[in-house]
Amino acid sequence: PKNRFRNVLAEGKPIEEVIKNLYLAGLSRPPTNEELQESIKHCQSKPDPVLGLEDLCWVLINTDEFLFQH
Repeated sequence: PKNRFRNVLAEGKPIEEVIKNLYLAGLSRPPTNEELQESIKHCQSKPDPVLGLEDLCWVLINTDEFLFQH
């Protein structure tokens, strides 16, 4: 309950800012416009955006970019 994206959400930040925060934390770069739009769309498709953000965390840590460059 006290992870990075939940803390940012608790601060009242918009989902877009939470996604950018996750990309910076996981990949040391901001998301591309396409990545950002797809991430927002995915989070909005869930009954609770937290579920979408959990998915995004798993996606980021399973990318080749995360696994082999960080």
